This record gives sequence, C-alpha cells and structure tokens, in this order.
Amino acid sequence: MTKEASLLNCIYCINSDFNVKYSLYNYVNLREEIMDENEKTKVEDYIPEKEKPKLKMSRYTIMLIPDSADGSKTIELTIDKIARYVVLVLAAVIIITSLIVSFAVKNYRLRNDSSLQTRIEGLLEENETLKQKNEELTELLANSDSQISNLKGDVSDLELEVAAEYIPSIIPYKGSGVMLTNIVADGSLSFTCLEGADVVSTARGKVVSLSENEDGEKEIIIDHENGYKTKYIVTGEVKVSEGDEVDKGDRIAEVIVDDEIIVYFVLLNDKEADPKEFLGD
Repeated sequence: MTKEASLLNCIYCINSDFNVKYSLYNYVNLREEIMDENEKTKVEDYIPEKEKPKLKMSRYTIMLIPDSADGSKTIELTIDKIARYVVLVLAAVIIITSLIVSFAVKNYRLRNDSSLQTRIEGLLEENETLKQKNEELTELLANSDSQISNLKGDVSDLELEVAAEYIPSIIPYKGSGVMLTNIVADGSLSFTCLEGADVVSTARGKVVSLSENEDGEKEIIIDHENGYKTKYIVTGEVKVSEGDEVDKGDRIAEVIVDDEIIVYFVLLNDKEADPKEFLGD
C-alpha cells in the first residue's frame, strides 16, 4: 500500500470515528513523510469530501481495529440478519419457556396422580372394611332372625301356656272324691267328696258372682275372660269373695261333711257346654 493510500485510509478512519488515537498518529507521520517526499504537497488535496449520508441504511458495518496495524476485522450486519437473530433468540426463549412449563405441569400432574392413587387405595381399604362389617352385620342379622324366630316360638308357647291357664281343664276338687255319673244332666257334672276336700277353680279368672239358690246351696261363678265361665254349686263353706282373682287350682270352697255333692258347669259365651270335654285325663 502506498503512503498516499495509507494517508487516505487514516483520513477515512478519522471521518468515520474509528480508533481516533491510532488514526491521528498515523495521519501525522504519513503527512510529514509525504510533505518531505513530494515537496510538501498539500495534504488537503488528498482529503476527500464527506459523502452525504444515505437516506436508507440496510447494512451496518462494525470494524474491530487492534492497537497493532495488522489483524483488523470487519463484521457486516443487515436488517435481515438482525431480524433472524432476534427471531432465533425469541424462538429459543419460547422453546425453553415451553420446556420449563411442560416440566412443571408434568411434575404437578405426577404429584396429583400420586395423591389420587393414595386416595384411591385408601378408599379401597375402606371399602374392604365396610364389606367385612357388612358380612358381620348380615351374619348377626341372620342370628338375630333365628333368635327372633326362637323367641316367637317361645312366645307362642308361652301364650299357649298362658291361654291354657284361662281354659277350664281340671276336675273341680282336690282330695277324696268321685264323679257320680258319666251322664251329663242339665249340662253339668256332679261329684261327691269327703270332708276336708277342697273345691277348686278349674282355670284362672275372676269371681264375678256369689249367690244362694232356693235349696240353700251356694253358687260361685268365675269369669275366665276368654268367653269361658265356670259355675260351682256347693253346700260347704265358701272361701272367696266377689271380685277376687283366682288361679287354676286355687281353693274357692271347702267340703265340711262327707258325701257332699258338688255340681260343676262350664259355659262358653254364656251357653252351657259339655264339662267332660274340659276335664283332664
């Protein structure tokens, strides 16, 4: 490169504001050398006029000039390149952001799925526990039904026993005595007893009537509260009063002489029934 060209380059660099210190130093040295060699030619003749700036600049140039004269680098940037770089940077930012968000969402879902799985397992365990309790309750209910059935049977038996207490079913005396005839006369049975025998109620009930007939015999009527009534005609001593509650086999009169006659009636719904049907074996 000639000294003149180097001088022009220094002037251009000064005008372009690149490395002013370095350019001014070279400019001064070259100027003195040129003035000596070319009879002090005016340096101003070599200074080019500044170019008018263009209205539109689509290209930018960056020149990197080191302290030494060698190794300068120039980088050219255009609007398209800048736009591409910006787009690449934005795309990279978007991709990285998307990856971060995706990772966060995936991690959140994994944690939720884990908690949901734990809850499902807990519900399954509760379901198994409820099944076991249901089986126990079913078994208990079956046992209860069996017990209830047994109780019903017991209650039925008890009811029958209680009901039997209100149905005339025994002979009307305790002690020495005998039935006079197997023939029912006037719907009654007659018995003869020795002194000291007891006339007894043939079923549980309530004494509703005490009276004396024309022959001086005493009549005792007991209501058994189920449609049955029994009537006893005695000549001995009466041991109950009207309104007394009596059980089956309770004494209601006493035989005071031998061969006393006891006449016994059974009424069903106020109608005379055959007393033999209500006597025990």
